Amino acid sequence: GEADREAIIIRNTTEKVRNLAGWQLEAGAQYKYVFPDFLLWPQGIVTLYISPGEDNPGELHWGLEQPILHLVRELTLYNRKGEVVSTYRLNP
Repeated sequence: GEADREAIIIRNTTEKVRNLAGWQLEAGAQYKYVFPDFLLWPQGIVTLYISPGEDNPGELHWGLEQPILHLVRELTLYNRKGEVVSTYRLNP
């Protein structure tokens, strides 16, 4: 797919507001996204688009020009302490 069509949906499954500032999403070993100061409400979702764009309360943009999800097998979300919060395996 094209970068402007690729997106990752992240859901806060807790009952607490999470400030994602400094959290990281790794796509394989070669791609890393660092979250800006962003509040994710309880049970809320945010869509992280691979492409460039303007962030808003429901959408963040990684800023990459090319699609990457077909190149990686795993996505890992880390909190600001570097602890694994979630891992998602993609189909090869």
